[in-house]
Amino acid sequence: MKILYLYVTARRNKERQWQEGAGPDTLLYGLTNLRKMGHTVDYFDDAFESTNVWRLIFWPVARIIYQLTGYGFKLDQAVTLLPKYSDYDVLVACGNSAGLPLGLLKLLRLINKPIVCLHMGGAEKVTSGLMNWLYRQLYQMIDKIIFFSDSERTFIRKEFGLEENRTVFCPLGIDTDFFKPVSKPGKYFLSVGRDRGRNFSKLLTSFSGGGFPLVLVSSARNLKGLAISENIKVFLDVSYLKLRELYIEAEAVLLPLVWTYRASGQLVLLESLAMNKPVLASECPGLLSGYDGLRKFVTITDNFAECRSKKYNKSKINAAELISKKYSSAELAKRLEEIYEEVKD
Repeated sequence: MKILYLYVTARRNKERQWQEGAGPDTLLYGLTNLRKMGHTVDYFDDAFESTNVWRLIFWPVARIIYQLTGYGFKLDQAVTLLPKYSDYDVLVACGNSAGLPLGLLKLLRLINKPIVCLHMGGAEKVTSGLMNWLYRQLYQMIDKIIFFSDSERTFIRKEFGLEENRTVFCPLGIDTDFFKPVSKPGKYFLSVGRDRGRNFSKLLTSFSGGGFPLVLVSSARNLKGLAISENIKVFLDVSYLKLRELYIEAEAVLLPLVWTYRASGQLVLLESLAMNKPVLASECPGLLSGYDGLRKFVTITDNFAECRSKKYNKSKINAAELISKKYSSAELAKRLEEIYEEVKD
């Protein structure tokens, strides 16, 4: 099977890091293992080149849609790669920003290839009006929409009137060769998250005034206007090798999540459990919905001060075997292969 992946950002550097052992293959979404399984799987970073004229032409469209929805619309990428589609059996878009523009080209009858979209946000603000109508039309052009949270699948299917067989839940998978247990004493609590699904305000309040240290890996956007006390160390940009070191020396991993039905926090959850780290997380439907067997390893709380007084499940976590067996990149690739074969036929 010949498969073309469309990512929402350039991936060449992430693949190179994986090849050099400096990073996981997680964000390639099964590509490396599908190749090992004998499939031809390609991607092209052409659309992200500064010299790509389509970026300039379609920038106003992308900007307007971003203002209306909060998410991108990579029409420039969809058009840039248009001459290549005929060479592939299946087109796989990793994210709505890449998938919905493909739906538009199919609606306009510019392509007729099967389209699979790995659904990653981009629809929660589109519950009425013109954009809701447009999204409904574009979703209907996508042959299979894959969700990494079963609660998100249920919501989107009902909100946009999608047929049951057009949507499927598929658990996320991580690189368990890169993230694996290393036994070391915990030196601090760790919280990781650069996306908009984090609520760091309550977490930082819990750690204000000194005490056991907190290490925070996030973005400046998420921390804007928040007070950072002396016992909190912030990293805004770390390599995967550094992130793995931070996991190794963490006492536990904290996931302060905004309540949402959509997939949220799974990467950090799976990476933490793959390294046998206890996890404390906010109540959030999108975190554990569909992830069988993981809830027992997670302490659900909205009071992160509890971790400072050690009021959480500190028993030895032995989740790594389960993560490797059910939630690895290799297992994700097997599940995706079945879906791709189905739409190809």
